[in-house]
Amino acid sequence: MLMLCSCSGQDPSQTFVDIRASYLASDVTLTAELTADYGDRRYDYTLSYTGDGKRGEVSVISPDLISGISVEIDENKKISLKCDDVILDTGVVYGTGVSPIEALPLIVNAVREGYVTEVYTESLDGTDCIAVEIDDTPAGEKTKTLYTLWFSSADHTLRKAELTVDGFSVISASFKEVQ
Repeated sequence: MLMLCSCSGQDPSQTFVDIRASYLASDVTLTAELTADYGDRRYDYTLSYTGDGKRGEVSVISPDLISGISVEIDENKKISLKCDDVILDTGVVYGTGVSPIEALPLIVNAVREGYVTEVYTESLDGTDCIAVEIDDTPAGEKTKTLYTLWFSSADHTLRKAELTVDGFSVISASFKEVQ
């Protein structure tokens, strides 16, 4: 279980160092309402994830049509699709672009290992938060990939995440449960 403690008056950068340490200490379990907006199409999901950002399992909670489908990701980024205990090997994840099924592991990995460019405080829906911007642009890539993450200042719980590509928000997630 992820232990999240508050340290009042602490510098936001040091607070994020503490948050990162808790994510590095063990696997994380998240449930999020996720929106993928690709400009010409938009998808809404509720997903759960348990893992360390590089491996784990993502399960679809909604929409009902695909509820119960899950994806296992191994340490070599190979994914297997599971439905009613039937497993279908689907190859390597983290190809070009970002799919909604990849978003939660990528967010966890960004918290654990991403290059932090800015840390500041901000109010999010009336809650004081530590906001963290992480640049995840691969070396030599022209496409700029950034994460903005909001953690509650009080208990360090991940509240929201946005993934932007070249300045356009393509994935946003509001977290309902974080352990």
